[in-house]
Amino acid sequence: MWKLHDGTESETPSVSPTTHVLDGGSLLHRVPWKANITYANIASAYVDFTRRNYGVQRTHVIFDGYLEGPSTKDVAHLRRSKGIVGQPVNVAPEMLCSMKKEAFLANPQNKAAFIQLLGVQLNAIGITVHYARGDADLLIVCTAIELAKENHVTVVGEDTDLIVLLLHHAPNSCQTIVLKSDIHRSIKSHKPAKQWHIHSVQ
Repeated sequence: MWKLHDGTESETPSVSPTTHVLDGGSLLHRVPWKANITYANIASAYVDFTRRNYGVQRTHVIFDGYLEGPSTKDVAHLRRSKGIVGQPVNVAPEMLCSMKKEAFLANPQNKAAFIQLLGVQLNAIGITVHYARGDADLLIVCTAIELAKENHVTVVGEDTDLIVLLLHHAPNSCQTIVLKSDIHRSIKSHKPAKQWHIHSVQ
């Protein structure tokens, strides 16, 4: 779906200031993990990344939930880890992480525990955190539409289901909603991250 649109800045009207709604599952892949540091320090790296790129007061992060079992996105984690699934571990803040990120995240129990820890740290600096019951895509879209009743909204994520759901559900009466990729292109390409202006393509 992303390939259908290059999403240059000139094609997308300015929507600053904007409220950001982040796909927490995609966010997990944006920060590299250093070896042998505590889970609290890993979570702090995500907090710093989020604050630096999106701010605090107008930022919402939405994670997959596990009340209904593993998320469908766990298949993607398994693919990234090349089938290597880490053993369940105690994800206490002071514990050292001794496994690679993708193997850790491929284990739903580990991932669920880590996003709870991360959510606490994000909340502590004023970022709003939501947990879906299962896959987060619909909650991301519903949250974006609700916020767009009063504010311009930028949804940040990579899942192509987000564009489908936004195109279907976003009313023309709401403020501007933009879906933006969180994969930054090479500086040498001189191209911004891909983005969709939802009302322009409905």
